[in-house]
Amino acid sequence: MHSKQSDCEQMTEPTLSGSDKTKFNKLQKKLRRYTGQAIEAFNMIEDGDKVMVCLSGGKVIRTKC
Repeated sequence: MHSKQSDCEQMTEPTLSGSDKTKFNKLQKKLRRYTGQAIEAFNMIEDGDKVMVCLSGGKVIRTKC
């Protein structure tokens, strides 16, 4: 049986080195920028809204929300 885990586990980044780490960081930055732009452009979040975010990264990142 599983041991009970916290409601939201801390996200872990894959172990990368050199240019792979740079590419990973650039991708993170681009995703954050595009997500913010879409939220702004389509008025997806307004004052007073409650927001819950869950992401899946497959085998590399294990996050439970």
